[in-house]
Amino acid sequence: MDGFLVINKPKGWTSADVVNKIKRILKVKKAGHLGTLDPDATGVLPVALGKATKVIPYINEGDKGYMVVMKLGESTDTLDASGKVIEKREIPPLDEEKIKRVFKEFTGKISQIPPAYSAVKVSGVRAYELARRGEAVKLKPREIIIKDINLIKKEMPYITFDVLCSKGTYIRTLCQDIGERLGTAAHMFSLVRTHSGRFRMDDSVNIDDIEKGDLSRIISIDKALEFMPRITIIPEAAEKIKNGMPAAAGWIKDAPARFSSNEKVRIYSDDMLLAIGTARYDSSHTGSLMAKEEVIKIERVMM
Repeated sequence: MDGFLVINKPKGWTSADVVNKIKRILKVKKAGHLGTLDPDATGVLPVALGKATKVIPYINEGDKGYMVVMKLGESTDTLDASGKVIEKREIPPLDEEKIKRVFKEFTGKISQIPPAYSAVKVSGVRAYELARRGEAVKLKPREIIIKDINLIKKEMPYITFDVLCSKGTYIRTLCQDIGERLGTAAHMFSLVRTHSGRFRMDDSVNIDDIEKGDLSRIISIDKALEFMPRITIIPEAAEKIKNGMPAAAGWIKDAPARFSSNEKVRIYSDDMLLAIGTARYDSSHTGSLMAKEEVIKIERVMM
């Protein structure tokens, strides 16, 4: 059983809980998730099954979409609703235009410090483990990209908005920082991930449905990797690719009209996915290649 299931993660479950449950239900040995969701968060959690675990590093870079409810006037130690309230502040008068202006200030490349209660490692130890022991946690800021923030609803002290952001963004920190810019305290009250890369809520299935045997929404590895150029080799070279040998120009039977050097590509023999590789040449140079010239470095054999 190879492919991806997009699980609509229930509240209260860790991402690891979901993977372990799926492994037990489907009796698969290998499974893994893409992009951790906090226990209190819900929504899109892609789970790779079988050979699909091999391609996780290649499809885990997509943008993330979230529906967020932020509560103003209170900050918590975990920056979300599960934490202890550590500060209360008055909420200044806020109209929608003011909120939208602040949202705009947070779009683009910004610097963000991960929460103390996070899985970021400090000297080999998870930050949340240090925080739970009462130890001071100092984390370095990281650059992230907020592509878009849209106000959906304002019902004080709650503000609902959606956000499109890069991998590695902490929405809890974003809520805290926006609250500060609005002149008050804030924390993330609830979070729903609406999409993760190419995986959407429309693709999702509940764990209960999986328990009932509904596997109709498994996404194939081919489908998940459609964003990569597809290169077909001659059948005689298939075994060499399986052994990890770089692909020579003379092995290529069919290639897309346009792709770039250093771009990740899918390598097929007929309709069988053999490997993931990195192109060592630009498609515009195809005509000048020598038959024995190594043109694709093999990174991950799929067979």
